[in-house]
Amino acid sequence: MTRSTFRRATVPSLFALAALTACVVNLNFTYAVTGQAVHAVETTNTINSAVAIDLTKQSDIQAHKANIQDLTIGSVDMTISAVQSDNTIATVTGTLVLRPDGGAADGSQDVLVGALTAFPITQGSSIHLLGTPALDAFALSTVKGTGLCSAFIKGSTTGGMTADFAVDLKLSLSMAYDAGL
Repeated sequence: MTRSTFRRATVPSLFALAALTACVVNLNFTYAVTGQAVHAVETTNTINSAVAIDLTKQSDIQAHKANIQDLTIGSVDMTISAVQSDNTIATVTGTLVLRPDGGAADGSQDVLVGALTAFPITQGSSIHLLGTPALDAFALSTVKGTGLCSAFIKGSTTGGMTADFAVDLKLSLSMAYDAGL
């Protein structure tokens, strides 16, 4: 009887000890880039403009960088926050992609965030794009590296050939890190 009681008391304790030694913390947070200027005068009705993303400025990522096991991009929101009077672009049909720091200018290392279909370049226009496993792998690789990347708005445009507007990007992220308990 004593032996059976000992086993019943010991087994949950062992599970609790195992949980403490492998404690992984999940943290949800948002990284935002606001008011980034997109300015170009194109010779054709195309756009290929970058918005810098610097994850080294995100305190949670930097605090746990060495112990990050997983980083998930749940979604990316892009909003046109301002349109200048000389902007003549009406819409963009193309893609929003992420490019690693030092990535090839030909776009061969770009990771697709999502498609833009006749996306209006008017103040307040926005699009909500869901994350993918490829974006998750890209995000983890980025934070394990320099922490820098760029979002590129690429595609064909309608209207004129002068882009002069500002965008806000919001990345909804989830990070799992080993708390080392």
